[in-house]
Order: sequence, then structure tokens, then C-alpha cells
Amino acid sequence: MASDHFWPVFAGHVQRQPRRVALVYDPGPGSGLVSLTWSELNHLTGRVAAWLDQNFGIASGQRIVHASTNSLSDLLIWLACLRTGRVDVPIDGRLSQSMAQDLIRRAAGHWVESSDVPIRDDGVDASPKSLAPPRPSSADDDAVVLWTSGTTSRPQGVRLSNRALLINAQDKLEAVPQHADDVRLTVLPICHAYARTCDIGTWLISGCTLAISRGGEGLQRVAAAVRPTHVNLVPVLAKHWLNQAPNADGQSCLRVLGCGGAGLDEATFDRWTERGVTVIHGYGLTETGPVIASATVSDARPGLVGPVTRHWQHRLIEGRLFVRGPAVMSGYIDDAPATALRIDPEGWLDTGDAVAVDPTSGQLRILGRCDDVIVLDCGHKVQPTEVERRLESIPPIRHAMVGQEDGGLVAWVVPHQPNDSLTLESLLEPLGDLPTHARPKQCFRVWPPPTQADGSLTMKGTIRRREFAHSLAWRTVTPIVG
Repeated sequence: MASDHFWPVFAGHVQRQPRRVALVYDPGPGSGLVSLTWSELNHLTGRVAAWLDQNFGIASGQRIVHASTNSLSDLLIWLACLRTGRVDVPIDGRLSQSMAQDLIRRAAGHWVESSDVPIRDDGVDASPKSLAPPRPSSADDDAVVLWTSGTTSRPQGVRLSNRALLINAQDKLEAVPQHADDVRLTVLPICHAYARTCDIGTWLISGCTLAISRGGEGLQRVAAAVRPTHVNLVPVLAKHWLNQAPNADGQSCLRVLGCGGAGLDEATFDRWTERGVTVIHGYGLTETGPVIASATVSDARPGLVGPVTRHWQHRLIEGRLFVRGPAVMSGYIDDAPATALRIDPEGWLDTGDAVAVDPTSGQLRILGRCDDVIVLDCGHKVQPTEVERRLESIPPIRHAMVGQEDGGLVAWVVPHQPNDSLTLESLLEPLGDLPTHARPKQCFRVWPPPTQADGSLTMKGTIRRREFAHSLAWRTVTPIVG
């Protein structure tokens, strides 16, 4: 297999298994699922590539910018970019208009309306001679620009090369194998690095069948029809799906459940394991393609994210993780100063994360962002991520954030429903084995929940600390007692 570019990998499947189903896509509620073979997918890709040539000219390195909603056109644009040496720049279709316009401006590329992409005949010449011939770019040229979630700052456009993407997906597939007879369902946004590599990338390498939809509704609608063997989810979807009957809603063939964005709490992890499903935690950043570490099917453990994958070098400096390897980003889009702050002259990327190595397994344990460490007046340091993770394992809790007030630790929790019952005792129970200074002295209920629209929630569903803290001034905040 080619070791530096996805296009020869895709073309290999077209040649070896042209009639095998490559893709099952979901046009949306009220429509049936549609299947495409590798040959049909290749034909559509060639047509879209020719359409791009007709509209924007034949030039390698063009940035193709579009709103991404996990549609067939999103996938065809990506494959057409691979085919013709262009750069795919997807922008999450859920973003506010103002934020989307900012990213479009910064992308400085050619805007494409998804509805204009020729996925049907509609008068477009579909003869073989009309298809754009393959002319993939080089291994070190940009393949995509993916945007960070903006957890701690303004979203940055991350340039990832063809080589970086392929190597990162190969490493993930080495940790969690899948085969041509597997079915992978993706409902996470493919405009983000996690789904782009761990769903789309591993599909292209393995030659399995990919089913694509979006969100919890798409999961319920599509899983029962395709019965996936592999699914990647975020914790909130993994918990929701777990509440369905074990053999209903498409879980009967499920073997591997990947969880990204944050780790599953131990109770949820164990319940999935009891169903015979291996839960895979991993760790990474958009800037690293994203996978830095991944559990394997033989060593998956709650609270750990697996060992560093094969192509990374890593080192810990006072508990802060630095990595170097061929999957590191080429840089931030048109922002050399920001790139230089993140990657030193020797190629080491500062993850900004506090990490510990589990002494018995060698796996990584992610403690949280180094910049988030709370230094209490008593001199003790608290990494808030572990406290928040435990609070969010309590069934009524949707989000949790801890901080410092009057020298002590305080927790703000957001329930799933405004009338959910919460007591101080129930919140402190899962924190009982933590040091006294790491247990909040006060806890507050917060309503309404943070949202992406008000800027206090990232696109991956995690709290943006600074923005959420500022928003407490207008949200309803009440002490929790009892």
C-alpha cells in the first residue's frame, strides 16, 4: 500500500473490489439509505473533480471551502480534492453565521455551495472521457485545513499534509484493526479531525463499508439498518445509546466503540464492556492529525487513553507532553507566528496537556490542560479535569466546571433538566477518595445550559471555561445543599 497519500489507496479499492459496497449515506429523515459501490463512488468523484476544474480552473493547491454537514457532497469534495491536488477546507455547518463568515474569510479559498455539487446527472456530462483525470499532489502538500474547536482561544485552521493524514490513520488502524467485511458508522462531524482520521481515514485504508449520518438522530436512524461493527461517539451519545436494549437499534453486531472529545466515566465504560463491546479511548489534537495515543482491543481500560502510537516521539517536561513525528501539522493557516509558538525549531509540538504515565500498563492518563491548573491559597494544586469528570459521571449532571472562590474550590454543575434533584452529598460521594483540598467546598446549580450559540460550549460539546465563567453573571446560579 502507498505510504504517503490516500488517493492511491482509494484507487486500489476501485480496482480490486469495484462492485463491493463502499458507502451507505443518509439523505435525511423521510428518505431511504442509499448505497454506492467503490466503482460508483469513483465515478462520482471524477465528475465532481471535473466540475471543480470547470469552475475554478486546473491548479494544484486550491483551497475548496464549504459548509460541512456529513452529506454525500462533503465526502465527494474531499475525494475530488485528493484526486486533483486541491485542499479541502470544511467548515462546520452548525457554526453561527458570524463565526462561519470569519472562517471563510480566513480560509482564502474558493467557496462551494454543497447544493451545487453534481451528485446527480442533472445535465452534467457523465461519460468516462468527461471525468477529471487523477493528478494528486505530493505527499507533503496540504490535504486539508481543519479547524480547532476553540476550547481556549479563537479557532485556528490547521494545515495537515497528505502524508500526515495517512500515517495517522495507519497508526489508528494498527491499534484498532478493521477489515473489508466490517461496517463503520460515522455520525460525528467529518469536518473535525477525530472523524476525519478515525472514521474516514480508517475506512479508506481498510476498504470496509462506511455508513455516514449526523448526530444522535442519525445514529438511531441508520444503526438499525446497517448494524455497524465499529462506531466512534462522544460521551453524551455513548451514554444515550447505552440506554437502548442491547440487541436493538443496531447494536447486535457492534464490537468496538471509540469515544472521543472526552473519556467515558468508569460506570458507562463497564456497562458497555458487559455488553461485549470494547471501548476504545484515545488522545490527540487537531494539530496532530489527531491521534497521539490509542488504546487497543486487548488493553482498553477506563481512565487511560492507551500508549503513544508508533510514529510519535514523545517526552514529558514537568508533566507537560511534547510530541514530534510525521503526522504533526504543517502549521496554522497563514499564521507563522502562532505556528512558531506551538512547534519549536527541532519539530517538537507543545500539546499544552498535563499527562501521567500509568506505571503498570505504560498507557497515558490525561490530567487536563496545563493552563487550567488551579493553585489554591493553601498552596495545593488541583487539576480540574479529574474532578469535573467525576462530577459528570453522576446521572443528572450534564456539565461541570470547578474553579476557585475565596481561596477554596467551588463547583458549578449543569443538570440535564432544570428540576433534576441534586444534593451536596450526591455530588461529593464520587469525590470521596480525592484529597480534601480537591473536593469542592461549595457547589452551585447553573441554568440554562451552555450552548455553542452563546459561545460557552465548543463544537465538540465541552465547556469553554472563560466564556462559561463570564456567563454565570446572567445565568441562574443557586447553591446546592443537603
